Amino acid sequence: MIVHSLTAFNDNYIWLIEQPQHIWVVDPGEAKPVIEWLAHHQRSLSGILITHHHADHIGGVETLLAHYPAARVFAPATLHKIPVTDRLKEGDQLALGNAHLKVLATPGHTLDHLCFIGQDVLFCGDTLFTGGCGRVFEGTTDQMAESLAKIKALPAHLKVYCGHEYSLANLNFAIRVEPNNKKLIERRKSVNQAYIDHQAIAPTSLQVELDTNPFLRTDAADVATVISQRLNKTKQPTTIGQQFACLRAWKDELDTTGILEKTF
Repeated sequence: MIVHSLTAFNDNYIWLIEQPQHIWVVDPGEAKPVIEWLAHHQRSLSGILITHHHADHIGGVETLLAHYPAARVFAPATLHKIPVTDRLKEGDQLALGNAHLKVLATPGHTLDHLCFIGQDVLFCGDTLFTGGCGRVFEGTTDQMAESLAKIKALPAHLKVYCGHEYSLANLNFAIRVEPNNKKLIERRKSVNQAYIDHQAIAPTSLQVELDTNPFLRTDAADVATVISQRLNKTKQPTTIGQQFACLRAWKDELDTTGILEKTF
């Protein structure tokens, strides 16, 4: 499977899946970059995959359908903001030409959020980011924690195709959580340089996330200690929902300051 990266708005990723006879697009918040790519490569659009209903992930769908009316739209079963041909739920299987994807329900960021898993790929929308995770807008912190636990259990070799580019801010937060993680220190240096050089960060691999993303590392000793200290529960066990909520609230507080956005 060949996957191409397009950008939309300030930080959205749009992913194009290229096959010999088919092109599929994931979360086209804007239609223009997709249409331009297809025209340049003299290709047509077979279908659209949607992870959740936020406008910056579905905004280009109707324009794309106007240009490519035969394209199928795969989306969460409860999504009614756009025309949908194939309504999806947990466990569904998609045959995209010679590629196959499995649907994983990951509520938390939104209640309808889905991820798409292939042999080597994970299209995770706004559930998991490079070095971080999505905010909880509609679901609960327990739901988001459980969704991240599902992702954590997937094969570590998967390439992670997320919905936004927030890598530097995420890793600037991660280093506050786990300042002695050598792999994290090296990753942050690499990402910082990539930002300076205007180089792409995503996709990453799930193994890299397991090694450096604090939202997947609440069972790591240093991360667990920091969480316990912040919760003042050094002698009491905490649930995965409480652990996640602690980290998410901490990052949300720092996001408001702008300090996490700075290169160093």
